Amino acid sequence: MEKSTNNIDQQLKGMFETFQPAVPFQFEKIESRMDAKKSKRRSVLLWSSVATVVFTAVSGIIILKPDTAEVNYGSISKKENNSKEINNSSNNSNEETVNSANPTSDEIIAEEIASVTSPSMDASKIEANNNLNLSNSSISINNSSNNIIAQIASDELLRESQIDQNNTEVNTIYSDFSGKSIQTIPTSFGYFLQLPVRFPSPQMPIQPLSSWAFEVGYDQNQTAMAYQISPGREQYVHKNYITRMKEGEFALNAPQLQASLKYYVNSNWSVSLGLGFAQTRTMQRFDFRDSVPVSIAQGFESDALGNFPIFGYLGLGQEVKYEGIQTIQMLSIPMAIGYQFPINRFWSFNSEISTRYNRLFATQGKTLNYHDLSLLQANDEVYRSGIWSARLSAGAEYRMSRNQYLGLRVNTQGAFTPLYKKDASVVNRGWSLGMSVFYTMKLF
Repeated sequence: MEKSTNNIDQQLKGMFETFQPAVPFQFEKIESRMDAKKSKRRSVLLWSSVATVVFTAVSGIIILKPDTAEVNYGSISKKENNSKEINNSSNNSNEETVNSANPTSDEIIAEEIASVTSPSMDASKIEANNNLNLSNSSISINNSSNNIIAQIASDELLRESQIDQNNTEVNTIYSDFSGKSIQTIPTSFGYFLQLPVRFPSPQMPIQPLSSWAFEVGYDQNQTAMAYQISPGREQYVHKNYITRMKEGEFALNAPQLQASLKYYVNSNWSVSLGLGFAQTRTMQRFDFRDSVPVSIAQGFESDALGNFPIFGYLGLGQEVKYEGIQTIQMLSIPMAIGYQFPINRFWSFNSEISTRYNRLFATQGKTLNYHDLSLLQANDEVYRSGIWSARLSAGAEYRMSRNQYLGLRVNTQGAFTPLYKKDASVVNRGWSLGMSVFYTMKLF
């Protein structure tokens, strides 16, 4: 078997050694085509490598680029304007430096024109000028890039400082407004303040008050008489006169009504002048018998009531029994100085001191004669026609409206001038204590 197998192999081998197929194209063309395919593969590999390198570089730049913070340009516009001014100034300084080292564009153009028009310009000079222009452009490019890098760095530093400062200012403003009715609303553009708005109702312009005012007042006092013997006139007065008057005379009410025109000198002081009506009422109740005085007229002068000095007393005289009311009516002219001190918006302290001239125009009733204790008619034959008195009051005043006031005062008043006529042996002065109610209205 092996021998037959070997024979077949040898036969086939010998057949293929002499076999030559008919090839439609030459092997040279096949080799050239294979070489073209190899060159295309090499170019594709080269460009893919370049693209990979570029992509890797760009990705690294983007990844390694530092993050920038968002800045509220609306809230720090003024600060950025300042930074822009600083950058502009730095850029101007850099440009001045470059211009000082390099010729200006006008100078370069002039040189180029001269080179073109000059027929003696050779190729070496043109090449030198071209090299100079290239160097100048490279210097300007390098300077501009340096300026841009410096500007970006300064902007980043400035923005970081502005962000810190802006946050501090916002926190300060928020803490200032947190306890008030003002709200801070954060937005993407900054912080907005929501203020409470009140629209006042339209009003007429307020006219300043006048310094003049009208005042009316009413006094309710209780008046009593004080009796005193004139110095050196003791012999003209009965020894029991003061005692009988104190026992038989009682004070009654003494009303007064007055109206006055007041002028405010300033916010505290005022003066006034007015007209008033005053009435004094006292009750007399006498029931006694007393000794009869003995007088000697010869060689002595009488007093204002026609009485002479008393040198002694005899037995009891006639009984004196009387009960009645003595009334004295007067017209008064008060001249006052007032003081006001405000306590709050509505209340104020008020005081007044006044001097009055009182004119007696009506009297009624009886009184005792200080010489012999007999009943005496109270009229103009006994009393003066006019007396002077003083009044002091203090209290509170309430402001009812813009120009109206109502007040209450405690007052006391007394007479400077006695009721009895001049040169009378007895001095009787009235005094009173009571309350005053007054109403004041500023005019105009």
